[in-house]
Amino acid sequence: MKVKNITNPIFKDLKNHRLINIKNLVEFNDKTRDKKIKSYKDIKTGVIFLKDYKRGLKYYTSKKTNRTFKKNLSYSNFTINKKILKTSNLNDDLRRYNQFKTIIKNKIVLDYGCGKGNFLKYSKNSVKKIYGVEVNKKLLINLSKKYNVQDSLDKFNNLSFDVITCFHVLEHLPNQIFLLKMLLKKLKKKGTLIIEVPSAHDKLLTVSNLKEFRDFTMWSEHLILHTSQSLKKFIKLAGGKKINIKFYQRYNLANHFGWLIDRLPGGHDFNNIPNNLNRLYQNYLSKIKKTDTLIAIIKK
Repeated sequence: MKVKNITNPIFKDLKNHRLINIKNLVEFNDKTRDKKIKSYKDIKTGVIFLKDYKRGLKYYTSKKTNRTFKKNLSYSNFTINKKILKTSNLNDDLRRYNQFKTIIKNKIVLDYGCGKGNFLKYSKNSVKKIYGVEVNKKLLINLSKKYNVQDSLDKFNNLSFDVITCFHVLEHLPNQIFLLKMLLKKLKKKGTLIIEVPSAHDKLLTVSNLKEFRDFTMWSEHLILHTSQSLKKFIKLAGGKKINIKFYQRYNLANHFGWLIDRLPGGHDFNNIPNNLNRLYQNYLSKIKKTDTLIAIIKK
């Protein structure tokens, strides 16, 4: 197909490093959940990317959350078909702490893009020291009251880290190979970099008539949905060598039933499915490599 006027900077990296071929591109979706931005997919490599780049640093420094908080739970508010829908968010920060606590134990850790700082909170008693990077001005002010959090990696001039985490941040950024290179440079010898991103392998993205899911999943903030191959290639181009890519499923069977039956998010809020069945389903998707999430663990 003919593609022109693509402003997404990732397009050049994908093309230059043969992760996509213009001849293999098809239109994946005609919009994102919040804007009229097209997305394309390479039918051979599976990489999915946005046509346009609309969300720069200025947007993230002043962005207001669409989340509401009640006790230890948070909820996101979406407008779908002119109706406001409220769904609970997964406690990913607690899950990540439990998932990686043996890696971060007694280590000097940096969480790049730490958001509200919940991963810092869960980890602080297990690590030797913990730091963060967060560009949002309001979040940064609040975080700085409790932690050493800066708005730039450059502010940690004389520090290096045993472990650096970067959870669902990379997909927002236009210069991903450069960032990965900078993160790897800040690692100590034998350090570990952990990257988590949304995945182009997501099983629901293969359901051809489930446009509602594509309309919701594609987002102006997410410039790319990586495949395991494209993520590994970007890391290698940044200088990473010992790379382990894991397929991880965040959302459960109940959530998928919500999409398939009601064509709406939030199925996990109405969970009549036993936890062990949800886990079996999530493990099955990991086994067949059709998960909503990719996790890269890079050893220096």
